[in-house]
Amino acid sequence: MNDTAVLTELKVANYSLLRDVRLEFGPGLNVLTGESGAGKTLIIDAISFALGKRPNRTIVGSDGGECMVRATFVLDRSTAAAHGLPAEVVVERRYTAEGRSTLLLNGSPAKVSEVRDTIAPLVDISSQFAVQEIFRPAFHRRVLDAFGDRAHARRLEAFAAGFEDWRRLKSELEERQALLQRSEEERAYLEYLVEELQKASVAPGEKAKLEEELFVLENAEELARRTATAGALLDQGDEEAPSAYDLLARAEAELSGLPGAGREHSRVAEVLSRLAGLMDGVSEARKLLADLVEIPEVSPEALEKLRRRMDEINRLEHKYKVGADELGAFLERSREKLDRLQTSPELIKKLEAEVQTRAAELLQQADELHRSRGAIGRRLEKSVRAYLDELGFNRTEFIVELGSPKEPAAGDLKEHGYSRVEFIISLNPGEPARALSDIASGGEASRLLLAVKAALQERLSYVTILFDEIEAGVGGDAAFNVARVLRDLAASHQVIAVTHLAPVAAAGNLHLDVVKRTSGGRTEVYVQPLEAGARVEAIARMLGDADDERGRALAEEFIRRQS
Repeated sequence: MNDTAVLTELKVANYSLLRDVRLEFGPGLNVLTGESGAGKTLIIDAISFALGKRPNRTIVGSDGGECMVRATFVLDRSTAAAHGLPAEVVVERRYTAEGRSTLLLNGSPAKVSEVRDTIAPLVDISSQFAVQEIFRPAFHRRVLDAFGDRAHARRLEAFAAGFEDWRRLKSELEERQALLQRSEEERAYLEYLVEELQKASVAPGEKAKLEEELFVLENAEELARRTATAGALLDQGDEEAPSAYDLLARAEAELSGLPGAGREHSRVAEVLSRLAGLMDGVSEARKLLADLVEIPEVSPEALEKLRRRMDEINRLEHKYKVGADELGAFLERSREKLDRLQTSPELIKKLEAEVQTRAAELLQQADELHRSRGAIGRRLEKSVRAYLDELGFNRTEFIVELGSPKEPAAGDLKEHGYSRVEFIISLNPGEPARALSDIASGGEASRLLLAVKAALQERLSYVTILFDEIEAGVGGDAAFNVARVLRDLAASHQVIAVTHLAPVAAAGNLHLDVVKRTSGGRTEVYVQPLEAGARVEAIARMLGDADDERGRALAEEFIRRQS
């Protein structure tokens, strides 16, 4: 196993009873042990939370208003390239008691969806509840396809893309057919609307410009009188009634008469500068007023034409409940809608022919996928049977049952083809193979799921595989079998397993013990790595003989047996 493609560290703060925990993981098989209720599953939950799991407010502990989980992954070059990620990935997520979530990806703010799409695929989590997946035919099909080679993967991708195009084309055909059946009244109304708006041709900004022009022309006399008066006040004064400009110039002259040192005083210089600016402003304002005074003469007919144009724009706004500047966009949308309504029967026929042609092509591709799945199914059966033998399923028949419609038609197609896939099993010689849900107990289902994942290990793209008590319901010699398969899986992937089984704990490359302690009315979960004697004692405790030499000897034997 490449020892650089792993979850290396998990830092947890105030996440339920995980007050302040830092865990270091290594390559191979990492085992988490502890008494029931100690908090082992909390660690798996914390990892799931960091990778985008929907939280609830109960996860925030009593040591403050928020919790934090930070997970660090170190990736080898090929894994990083395959996922488009850097060599080190740090995901940090916080959640407050008020329900606010923040997330950082390598120190930069990120969306939960981004982490789910890019980082979460690095990790596979199998819990006691996830075991139920083994009973679902949809999961069986995904497993079968995952076991296929690159040629099969290319067929799947090509079919999925073609199916999506065909579905889009069918949707367009159905829409066109529905539009063709619309009433003639709707088409007539749209034709009238488009013709009216095209004729009006209201440009963006036209109404505002028209309003300004009409205001000037309709108030020409008053504008001329008031602008002339304002202009005189600005720069046409005399000794008795000086203009604004005159007053500013006098103020400037007074200050300019100061001796040189006085004029250079910072505050005096600033006032002089501002006075110069005000005088320039007055001059500029006078020029603008002069332009207003020069209002062009317009004939009564031209003025009436402007008024009629304004009335027309106001009428169209009121009629179509659209602002003047949006009438052009409204016209375009109406024109597009009319184009769709004017779908010709010839276009419908053309689309129908194309849909049928695409369906025929997809059916041919689905046939190839179905045949490919048949061959893959035989190989998967062989691989899973080998791991079932290792897990203690002696003389068990595992069969990949592949079904299809009697005469496949377009209506049978789905995004993955038309194949029906189901795993069936016979646990005892002479018994017919049946659906897993009919005959597999909880412990058997757990081992079946483990066998399937072990069979797929060379094709799994995960960096880390988490098992949360996957061995539920397993005991006796079967526990050693589970341990061996987990070690086998850990040869190519980092495996983190929460376990109650001593043989699985003994097989671990790294052993972490989870303990819950209560002191002074405060409960806290601690995690500590175990080595040598402490590890022997923990395994002996799992066997129920922690205080007995015989129990310690048996624990040591388990460790030697799994080495």
